[in-house]
Amino acid sequence: MEKITAYLRNIYEKMSQQPPAEVKPVKVPLFGMMFAPYLPIIDNFGKFVRIILFYSIFNGIISLLLGQGYMCSYTGFTGHCSSDIYIYGFSWLFNAAVAIVFAIRWYAYCFEKQEISWKFLFCVGPKDLKFSAMIMIVFAINLIPVLSLYLLYVRVPNPDWRIEILYFAIVSIGFLVPFWAMRLYSIVAFFLSGENVPSIREVWERSKGSSFRIIMSFILIFLVSIFSLFIQYNNFRLAVGENAIYINTVSEITYQMIRLAIVAVLVNSCRAQKIFLFERVNENGK
Repeated sequence: MEKITAYLRNIYEKMSQQPPAEVKPVKVPLFGMMFAPYLPIIDNFGKFVRIILFYSIFNGIISLLLGQGYMCSYTGFTGHCSSDIYIYGFSWLFNAAVAIVFAIRWYAYCFEKQEISWKFLFCVGPKDLKFSAMIMIVFAINLIPVLSLYLLYVRVPNPDWRIEILYFAIVSIGFLVPFWAMRLYSIVAFFLSGENVPSIREVWERSKGSSFRIIMSFILIFLVSIFSLFIQYNNFRLAVGENAIYINTVSEITYQMIRLAIVAVLVNSCRAQKIFLFERVNENGK
């Protein structure tokens, strides 16, 4: 834990450094930013299928054995399901761990031409732990709107309307934090590639002219994800009363594939920001 804390402190110090004086805002292409996260999957579809199938089947088997299969979310399903809160918590953490490991392996396998092997797939090292800490920070940042909503919900109205408006204005800033953070996600790609992480100020300066494009890209990812999960839910809702073992297995694996595909697209989006904001700018000499 001390090593991870020291590492995060070192990263924070580097990211807080002043950006070079020549750094200017960069306008990423709208359609390029929106569709770039999907192109690596299309261009490397064979690799994508191999690695996502492995982790989906592995994760799905564990979830089924724990009684936390996808079909357990339906009322009336008669297969093996567990309502134990501790098993649920362990299953959630296990799913999160697999998603983090998959994100690192997908980046290395797809973009760094890492050869696939059992050691590559299973061996967890310091990079996995450090990336887990980074993801926890990202997750916490995206939960700030929940905190803002809670503070507004429990707020006892103040008779002074000026104080009430000021409180509402300050607390409501939390709802904007995830949108501001979207401009900084190229840092994730720098970490995954093992390159020196630029300062937050430099990333912020470069992405100033691209806020709308980056946000639109994540909105598209959100819509595609919701649509995919809705199709999954609607299809298997009709099969709740059928063969429990077969349906439970197929639904769990397809769900895990959708979940990890969303993770892959998010990783690709971070890499797309890195390319548009840094690499292509440097290639053009600007």
